[in-house]
Amino acid sequence: MWRTRSWTWAVFAIAVGGCGSGLRMEWLPDGKQLNQWPYGSAANVTPRAWGASHLKGELIAIGPDTVHVLNPQGLTWMRRDDVRRIEVSADYLGNLSDHFDIRKSMKPEEIEKGWDRMRQFARYPGGLPDSLDRAALRLPPTRASRRNSRGTFLNP
Repeated sequence: MWRTRSWTWAVFAIAVGGCGSGLRMEWLPDGKQLNQWPYGSAANVTPRAWGASHLKGELIAIGPDTVHVLNPQGLTWMRRDDVRRIEVSADYLGNLSDHFDIRKSMKPEEIEKGWDRMRQFARYPGGLPDSLDRAALRLPPTRASRRNSRGTFLNP
């Protein structure tokens, strides 16, 4: 009985833990498709302020002082001073993932180094282009809609 109950709790903890991150992965590629992937990674940006909303969606760009995330409601952003943590996942299995915690005790160069490391996961690693029509941005298609009749990946 105890063994079954502990197994049930372990499965529940894993399921709830996975849901807690809030990273929707149905549009992420598998590891073999990353070299063709024109979009950003899934991102969960945690704010420093207690009770403030997380930014969850596709990581669009990380500028010098702002992180931009696209979700179904549109393009959202958060100032670097308001960010406590950035989590990213580049493939749907979660194998290629990273995170960066910004602590108040960090030196500015440590923050800059971590901020730069997260840029590689963005759709626009060099920052948000000035000429970009922000209203025209769309989330990547789901994995199911990117398959052709042979089951292979289609470039969007």
